[in-house]
Amino acid sequence: SSRSQLTVFFDSVPANITSTAVAAGLTSLVGALTMYTPTVVPMLDTLKGLTVFAPSNDAFAAAAGLLGTVNASVIATVLANHIINGTVVSTSPI
Repeated sequence: SSRSQLTVFFDSVPANITSTAVAAGLTSLVGALTMYTPTVVPMLDTLKGLTVFAPSNDAFAAAAGLLGTVNASVIATVLANHIINGTVVSTSPI
């Protein structure tokens, strides 16, 4: 039934943002969050009901040259602007 499929889906969703990103292979996002917002990551991992519009590893690679031209505060702000309070469900990349 669709109810049991939904239960299986939610049982397989990792417990927090970091483990969700790792499970999705978004290693560059995890690295950037850890490097530029180290004090925010533990807080994000405890919150529920967040949506992260996660840039792909390829997007981070394409922006690598720019990362060295701005300060860490700007990068942290850009990363924070990819997180919203609430749940957005999508099956395709934006």
